[in-house]
Amino acid sequence: MMPEYQGGFWHFIRLPDGGGYMMPDGDRFHLVNGENWFDRTVSADAAGIILTSLVINRQ
Repeated sequence: MMPEYQGGFWHFIRLPDGGGYMMPDGDRFHLVNGENWFDRTVSADAAGIILTSLVINRQ
């Protein structure tokens, strides 16, 4: 999913409605998902939302 990711600190971002998501520490991340042809560089915030939603919805 994140081919260049070498590990690091993640932040928990709390949302006003009580939910939240994890966000990696950094500015931008390259995400790749072969299952849906996704290949983009996104902000850390977007990467956190994408990855948290994938983990929550994993079956």
